[in-house]
Amino acid sequence: MAEEKEFRSASRYDAVIATLVGLLALCVSGALAAIIAALEYDPKPKEVTSDKMKRSEKGD
Repeated sequence: MAEEKEFRSASRYDAVIATLVGLLALCVSGALAAIIAALEYDPKPKEVTSDKMKRSEKGD
């Protein structure tokens, strides 16, 4: 009986540690995604290089 109690408490601690590690990994991945999104964000609109847009600007 004593071995079962020790096993249960150990598995309970393992579950808590695994949950904390998972939450930490989730936070790190979210922060990394936010940093990457911030680095890729360009506030200036990109120029349109399609032929249709060029022709419409010329008045064709």
